[in-house]
Amino acid sequence: MYVRLRLGFFAVTSLAALGWAVVGPAGCNAPVCGDGVKDDDEGEACDDGNVDDNDSCTNACQLAKCGDGLVYIGREQCDDANADETDGCTKTCELATCGDGVIQDGEECDDGNVSSNDDCLTTCQSARCGDGFVQLGTEACDDANYDDTDGCRMDCTLASCGDGAVQPGEECDDGNLSDNDACTTLCQNARCGDAFLQIGTEECDDGNQIATDGCQNDCTIAVCGDGIVQGGEECDDGNTDNQDACLSSCVLARCGDHVLEIGVEQCDDGNLLNGDGCNATCERECFEGTFNVITNGHCYMLFAGQGGAQQRTWFEARQRCVQIGAHLLEITDAAEQTSVAPLMVAGQTWIGLTDWLVEGSYVWDLGAMGEVPLGAFTNWDATEPNNSSQNTNNADCVEAENGGKWRTEACDQQLNYICERP
Repeated sequence: MYVRLRLGFFAVTSLAALGWAVVGPAGCNAPVCGDGVKDDDEGEACDDGNVDDNDSCTNACQLAKCGDGLVYIGREQCDDANADETDGCTKTCELATCGDGVIQDGEECDDGNVSSNDDCLTTCQSARCGDGFVQLGTEACDDANYDDTDGCRMDCTLASCGDGAVQPGEECDDGNLSDNDACTTLCQNARCGDAFLQIGTEECDDGNQIATDGCQNDCTIAVCGDGIVQGGEECDDGNTDNQDACLSSCVLARCGDHVLEIGVEQCDDGNLLNGDGCNATCERECFEGTFNVITNGHCYMLFAGQGGAQQRTWFEARQRCVQIGAHLLEITDAAEQTSVAPLMVAGQTWIGLTDWLVEGSYVWDLGAMGEVPLGAFTNWDATEPNNSSQNTNNADCVEAENGGKWRTEACDQQLNYICERP
């Protein structure tokens, strides 16, 4: 089909410039796409008379549209002629970007929003602990490091006492709920006085500094003898000496407790009776024997009598003295010798000196208290000791003559005797 063109001068000039043959009325050329004339009969949707495929009219004389494989400059960012949303060019002819809601190569996710606090970050990477963004509903914190001591732990939970990591302000953190080990549930080092019993270290811990309430300030259980008076104790002097003002049972010493309080009591026989050698005020009584005397706190008792009424062998005399809580006389110095001399006027009188255990080795027999060696003081008669008497050459015991001189005598002789009770 031929079309008769009626062109003015300028139109003809323009076509000629494009290399078209312009024929006058005598003849005409066939219409073509690109001739600048939209030919509906030829199926042209447009004809912009140029060879630019990137404007609104393609070189095929069709209107440019998304999906035609041609990038419409100014309108489209890309056009790959397909509807694949994951190949870098979307079906709306826009370049794929993180946040467009489509997961592209290199993206782990794309939720199409600008929040980094959900499952997908704005970098299109899946949210994870340590990425520096707090994933709401899942993480309590996220500081993007692996330091467990800065308030946010490596598992993105907030640090707290008991999580096993020592945080600022904590002295310790052992990760358990026990208050009885070295670290309390307050994350403070266990110490005496914190009211928590540290097993294996403390016996008690009452959380105070009161030493008289059963638990001492060093967290040991109060006991009698610790030097602190507790409830139920009359005293506590911190020792086991039963002869001072406080007994080892933490009871105040008193007359009649059967414990001799040195410097206060002369005796204590466990009762408050008079007439038994120790009276009701714990003073010595000296009443046994034929004659007795108290000197320097000692009771000296002479047992004498002619015809054997009071006389005994040395061993019998010793036993009798023990029975009354005494011992045969021990003379330790000249002063004592002088004080007991009046008791020796009755004639031969047994004293506690003997060498019956080891010949020639004299000791003072103290009855129940054992014996002590003869000291520096002696009062032997001129020829003594000679280990002999009028009846035997085995005189192993010592008697005092009238006047106090000492003589050896056979131990089986029946003589007077003097008992001494300290």
